Amino acid sequence: MELNLLIINTLFYWILLFLYIKKYHHFDEIALIISLWAFTSLCTVFYYTTDLYARDYHKSTITLLPFIYLFVVFLITLLPLFKYNSSKIQHIYCSSPLALPLIYFLAFASYLPMIEIMRHIISSGLSPFESAYSDTIPDPRWFLSWVGRKLSALSFVTPFITPALFFYYLSLGKKNVFVIIGLLFSFLTFPLIMMTSGSRWAPINGLLYFIYIFFWLRNVIPPKIKKNIVLVFGGGAAFLIFISLVITFGRFSGGEFNVGQWLLSYAGQSFSIYNQDIWWITGYTNGEICFQPWLHPNGGGLTPGLIESRTGMSVYGSFWTCFGSLQIDYGPVGLFIIAILIFFIFYYIVKIRKNTINIGDLIIVSFLGYMLVTGMFYFTLVLSLRILPITLLIILLLKINPNSLKPKNNVKLK
Repeated sequence: MELNLLIINTLFYWILLFLYIKKYHHFDEIALIISLWAFTSLCTVFYYTTDLYARDYHKSTITLLPFIYLFVVFLITLLPLFKYNSSKIQHIYCSSPLALPLIYFLAFASYLPMIEIMRHIISSGLSPFESAYSDTIPDPRWFLSWVGRKLSALSFVTPFITPALFFYYLSLGKKNVFVIIGLLFSFLTFPLIMMTSGSRWAPINGLLYFIYIFFWLRNVIPPKIKKNIVLVFGGGAAFLIFISLVITFGRFSGGEFNVGQWLLSYAGQSFSIYNQDIWWITGYTNGEICFQPWLHPNGGGLTPGLIESRTGMSVYGSFWTCFGSLQIDYGPVGLFIIAILIFFIFYYIVKIRKNTINIGDLIIVSFLGYMLVTGMFYFTLVLSLRILPITLLIILLLKINPNSLKPKNNVKLK
């Protein structure tokens, strides 16, 4: 019976993907999001058959209502992206005089950190990747020089800015190959540094986000450049996936459960945890899960033990979907209200005129895209809350129109 309900759940997403592609006749950024959720729901079916699933404690058996509710909330938050889909964006507009200086600065500032990262990886081999990730490392950039650490900080605070600037620069007429490579380096610096300390979330989230942005903005890029991006980024993606697998095998090989079961657990546990645990919690954490960096700027916050005591839920897994994170904080009613607010905010805050989107608006919409393209795991935006003020400041600077700053003279001379 439970297995049948898991199959019904995965059919929700696969049928939605089929209907979307049948209607629009192409695979775009929205299809990418749906396919990731569909794949994750399918992994839940296989995860259910593993010994690792049987080991975990659940508050309830699997029921259908939580899956229906989760699917409805997913649809509500997905709908605003239909307004900004790739077929409606042919050009990126930026009138700010600060755009190009910012592009050049981020691009050329990335070369030294990337050189030092590559030197560290070559000299260390695969040993840094095979080690278990530790939150006790004071600074994962420890192997960089003082200047390299300072410059690498730019990558840490601009993960949403750099991809938008990268595709905007590619859409311009005259391009410098060193700037293009530098912008790619700027985007890759953060996930590569985190990977050297054994982390997988940074490269996986970064990879999914970049693929999403590529699908979304592919129509603004000249065809020849688009092919080169596919080749270069395909090679880079293969490298990141390989290293992620090295980390996984290094961490879990030789244990009680085989690596395949752990991979299915990571890919599929979120739906089962949402259904069997989060849906049945008796207390809520009031923002401690999703907004911990703001509530505890100096560190701290809820431990797994405190979450269990507050909610009555046994914390044994890492993932429970982005909506599960919000529901732990605010309950099912609060989650539904937040989903409605997300719909109205992102649907009406940005306007597209003549198939053209302002680069600042593009970055704003990308927040929602990032939340959903990585949302099969958890509320990943929590990892970006500390840099949100900087991101918003850069958005405002990129939206500056010099003409609007000029004083208007309405006096008519005779």
